[in-house]
Amino acid sequence: MNQHLKELIRDQVAPLIESAFPPLNKPLLEVAKSRWMTSDKSNLITQLELMHSGNKGLLYCCASRDGTGPLKASFLTMLLLEDTIATSSSPFGICSGEASITVYRFVDLSDATSASLATMINNFHNMAAVILLDYVDDTEFTDVISELDFA
Repeated sequence: MNQHLKELIRDQVAPLIESAFPPLNKPLLEVAKSRWMTSDKSNLITQLELMHSGNKGLLYCCASRDGTGPLKASFLTMLLLEDTIATSSSPFGICSGEASITVYRFVDLSDATSASLATMINNFHNMAAVILLDYVDDTEFTDVISELDFA
């Protein structure tokens, strides 16, 4: 991703950090210059990370298999820590290891706006919660289902 587009994306993410921006009900948290996360929403965290090539970003949720909750590490860090197998990559992918399960999706950010980013993050978060319910043997995500709100 070229530097100009990175700056444009950061400008579009800025309002999402400053206050809640529908359909997100809480502001994003900046983790690094090119990575943001939802605040603890139903014990599941969605992260947006800018890629270094192309105009893509990566949306992902990572949860521990032992029921200890969401993981905040970078997706790329998690790939290095786990013996992962990508079982799918379109329209989303799943990486499963002994300790964690990650749902991810590459998104084109060429024409992203604050509103489209908020919708994209919200909808991915809800989809990931549904998918993780099939993989995590715990009740930590059962409350998530009652809060699903696709924009």
